[in-house]
Amino acid sequence: MTAPPITLPPMTAPPITTTTLGTNYAGQQLQGKNFRGAKLRGANFSRADLSGADLSGADLSRANLSRANLSNANLSRANLNGANLIGANLIGARVESAFIRGANFTGAFGMPGGFGWLVICQRGGAIGCRP
Repeated sequence: MTAPPITLPPMTAPPITTTTLGTNYAGQQLQGKNFRGAKLRGANFSRADLSGADLSGADLSRANLSRANLSNANLSRANLNGANLIGANLIGARVESAFIRGANFTGAFGMPGGFGWLVICQRGGAIGCRP
């Protein structure tokens, strides 16, 4: 007689909490990863796919996010001070989803242009918003 299969509850991935400065994630597939509260100052996420990733409360100051896919990523309370956002995809960073609530974009460069982004960013309670 064989025992019935054991069903385990779904597991959630623990957050990635690296403190290494300048960590290289360039070009990596990081969709849906949990970077909540991670110390990623100066990390290289150039061309990385961070779609749907949880970056809430992460320190991304001076990070290279050029051409990164941040669509539907949670950036609430993230520190993007001095981050490179040239060519980054921020589709889905809408105020209704609170994905940018309290984010710090002070000194970030390459932010999406246009008045629409400025309004969404400001309504989301983010700071350092500029077109």
